[in-house]
Amino acid sequence: RKREDGPPGGSAPPAPPPPPPSDPSQPALHGIYDGIVTKLMDFGVFVSLGSAPDANADKKKEGLVHISHLRSAQTTKPEEVVRKGARVKVKV
Repeated sequence: RKREDGPPGGSAPPAPPPPPPSDPSQPALHGIYDGIVTKLMDFGVFVSLGSAPDANADKKKEGLVHISHLRSAQTTKPEEVVRKGARVKVKV
C-alpha cells in the first residue's frame, strides 16, 4: 500500500531559509553582534545586545549563550571563561 502522507521516498524537502526580520531593530539570524555579559549561571551566560548593560529595557535584546558554546575545551563553570560585564562577540 502506498503512503500518501508525505513526499515519495519518505523524506521531506529542505526547509527554506527564514525570512529577514521585518523589524530592523531585531537581530538578524546568523548575524554577529557585540554584547555585554549580564549574568552568569551554571548552564551558561546571558548576553545583552544593547549598547550598555543599563540600556533602555524596550530596546535591549538579551539571550543565553549555553556553556557548551563558550569555548572549544570542556568547561564546567562559565566564570572560568568570562566575567560579568565583559564585552563579547556573539552569533545569533
